[in-house]
Amino acid sequence: MLGGAQRSLRDKGRGHWLATIRRALGLTVVLLGTSFRLAAAEQTEAGAFRVAADEYTAGYWKQAEADFAEFARKYPESTNLPNAFLCQAVARYHQTNYVGTIDLLSSHQGQAGKWAEAYSFWQAKAWQAKGDGATAAEAFGKLIQQFPGSPLCLEAAVEEARARAGLGDWGRVIELLQKPEGTFQTAVRTNATAEAIASGWLLLGEAQFARRDYLGAEAAIQPLARLAQDVKRLSPEAAWQWHYLVSRLRVAQGRLEEALANSTNLLAAAAATADPAQQAESYAFVGELWERLGRAEEAVNAYTNNLAGGIPPERQTQALQRVTELLISSNQLAQAAVRLEDFAVRLPDAPPTPVALLLLGELRLRQQAVEPVPWRPVNPSTNAPSATNYLAKASTAFSQLLTNRFASSSLLGRAELGLGWCSWLQEDWPKCETACQAAVEQLPRSPDQAVAQFKLADALFKQDKYRAAITQYNAILDRYRDLPQVSSNLFEPALYQSARAALAGGFLSDATNALGRILSAYPNGFRADRVMLLAGQGISRRGGQGDPEEARRMFAEAAQRWPDSALAPQFALAVARTYEQENQLAKAIGEYRQWIERFPTNSARPQAEYYLAINQFLAGNLTNALGLMTNLVAHYPTDPVTPLAQWWLGDYYYRTDNQYLKAELIYQAIYKNTNLPPSDLTYQAQMMAGRAAMRRQGWPEAINHFTNLTSDAKCPAPIWAEAMFAYGDTLVSQESTNKADDYGTASQVFNRIVKEQPTNRLSAAALGAKANCYWQLAQQKGQLDQLTNAAQAFQEAIAFPGVDVRVRSMAEVGWGAVIEKQARQKSDPERQTLLNQALDKYLHVLFRKNLAGDEQPDPFWLKKAGLEAARLAEESGQWHLAIEVYQRLEKLLPPLTPSLELKILNARASEKARKS
Repeated sequence: MLGGAQRSLRDKGRGHWLATIRRALGLTVVLLGTSFRLAAAEQTEAGAFRVAADEYTAGYWKQAEADFAEFARKYPESTNLPNAFLCQAVARYHQTNYVGTIDLLSSHQGQAGKWAEAYSFWQAKAWQAKGDGATAAEAFGKLIQQFPGSPLCLEAAVEEARARAGLGDWGRVIELLQKPEGTFQTAVRTNATAEAIASGWLLLGEAQFARRDYLGAEAAIQPLARLAQDVKRLSPEAAWQWHYLVSRLRVAQGRLEEALANSTNLLAAAAATADPAQQAESYAFVGELWERLGRAEEAVNAYTNNLAGGIPPERQTQALQRVTELLISSNQLAQAAVRLEDFAVRLPDAPPTPVALLLLGELRLRQQAVEPVPWRPVNPSTNAPSATNYLAKASTAFSQLLTNRFASSSLLGRAELGLGWCSWLQEDWPKCETACQAAVEQLPRSPDQAVAQFKLADALFKQDKYRAAITQYNAILDRYRDLPQVSSNLFEPALYQSARAALAGGFLSDATNALGRILSAYPNGFRADRVMLLAGQGISRRGGQGDPEEARRMFAEAAQRWPDSALAPQFALAVARTYEQENQLAKAIGEYRQWIERFPTNSARPQAEYYLAINQFLAGNLTNALGLMTNLVAHYPTDPVTPLAQWWLGDYYYRTDNQYLKAELIYQAIYKNTNLPPSDLTYQAQMMAGRAAMRRQGWPEAINHFTNLTSDAKCPAPIWAEAMFAYGDTLVSQESTNKADDYGTASQVFNRIVKEQPTNRLSAAALGAKANCYWQLAQQKGQLDQLTNAAQAFQEAIAFPGVDVRVRSMAEVGWGAVIEKQARQKSDPERQTLLNQALDKYLHVLFRKNLAGDEQPDPFWLKKAGLEAARLAEESGQWHLAIEVYQRLEKLLPPLTPSLELKILNARASEKARKS
């Protein structure tokens, strides 16, 4: 606030100095105009000077400078040359060419003549505007000493004080303006109505205020009250400065209500100046005053005035920040967002707009924290209103700030960090990595940069980029040692995360190093025992086999080091797991039982009971395992481990004769549990419920389970394909009064798998199943065109990339059956040709010609192909071939040896009869 007042005081006297020089110019121009006896050359000189003077008076500074320079070049002997140099210098000053002003005046100081004090004055002014307050103060003081009678002395005295004020030399300011025999006080006694007098009183008041001499400041500005009674004797600018200082004095004295009462005068005075900067400063002051009075609503209203166009950017920025913070503190987050959005829309190119967008994005993140909304797309098929997605709106605000329009903004790093947080909360790890990497690169070295680096490491960790994550966590430890806020808040978490990443990636030396640093620097930290637990678990799994014994040693050491740790039950549980890893099931069972006795009320008890049941099962104690799992489900229905126990029970009953309904109900309880989010477990449970229903021939229930999966848009693609295949298989298998419709629908189901997931391993089997449906339709309805469809589908199944030998064999046998069926519709010789082709298909499988590499034949289809080939060979009278096939089948089907021997004898007899 004080800086703004000083700027206003500094600029106050410019009008008077400009008027002084203009009056001098005007006098010169008049004298030149009345000399009617001038020679023609002199008239040309007068005309040139008059043109430059008119431009000067009109404030046309650039052209005035050029024309006065031209005048000096053309008329180097003119008596008006000193005046021309002075006007040229002042024109430079008004174009902010302060160095040029000083150079021009100092180089012609010797020619100044009667303009000498003006030369000195404007040089001092240029030094002051250039920012060299010390040189300016000396120059103003020297002017007063050299020209004590000059009319510029009063302005020089005030400007010297102003320069000293800019240097913070308040004692010297007070001395200059209070000294009885000084220039200012002399002028007060002889010319109290001079315009510069008000500036002097205000400067003196500011100096006393800065020295906290509030009574002295009040005394200093008391004369302004008398001047204010006559509007003509106190300019609007001076009146505003007076009210502003009075208001600040009241605040400094703790007289807030009086300051508030005077704010009406302050705002009125600011309006009278028509200066947006002074009006904005006034509203900012009033806003701060309302804040100090605890009146947040009134403060917001005051600051809001500075959110208009034409307000200085620094005041707009302050208003954005204060309005936002006040509304947030009043829990009016939505209203704060409206103000920020309104500003960004109304003034899209204003300098503070990046601030508005950044605050808006950070506010949306805060709203997400206060009122979390799950990140999911709105379902366009419903008419129900969806909750506001704060993360999407936050991302939009940050992204708008990161466009090319604001490429030079210093806020881009914070915007990237905000975008990184949005992606983190949306679990979009690649985008989070990209945004946090950009934030690290663009933010200065600061706590914010450290946070960005931490989240970058976390995003890498989430993507299983463990080595890169470790590098980033360690970088935090190396780069920010001298930043207490970072070292106290992030160093221990960074070590902990580094250890986790190292363990996850199998970098045990890095994990051990991180553990050692934690135990050394944070032995009683809230993560030391947890890292010890993780390290032990990592060692127990090392290299696939692990080192359970070493892990046990670590767990025992941790239990001894932190006997009161909340993780003590976890250490004991981990010991039991090491015995389990070593397949010492009896010891594992003993440890789990002891654990349950030691920690009967611990939250991990369901987990211990589950592991105990699993070990009983592995030890062959099936009855004990069944009882434990059943009790666990009954006693802990909402525990996270309960669905795993239910799955075990479902599998148990699924594999027990005539218990399919019980298994189905257990699987169904898993996927219908509203406390479980959709996951691979819930989807697989729904698949198993369908399979159990199929086993008990509960066809409608099976179809319901499978179609619930196939209609779920979130169902993972592999499970969707399995459910579709099982659905088609159920249609084919179920008992029905209209099997033709079943086969027709099933063919469409199998076709969807092939069409929508052509690379899925089930697609080849689906082609074969679809072909079988066509085959059955041809059998059911006698639709011969379905045979063509079946043949094509069988061929596609055989040619499918990566198809396994079972499906390939099934398809080839099926293709042979189709050809055989087609042959029955023909007459010889075409009939026999087709039958021979069908026989070739069967034999291709039987003689293992359809195998590739090290493939082993599928036993079922090998036998099926042999039986079909033998039958067809007999039918076509190829007895030698039939005998060969039967002999192969004897090896494949030992139980059928007697009947096959009989067939061989009959075939030999038939062959002998044919030859005779």
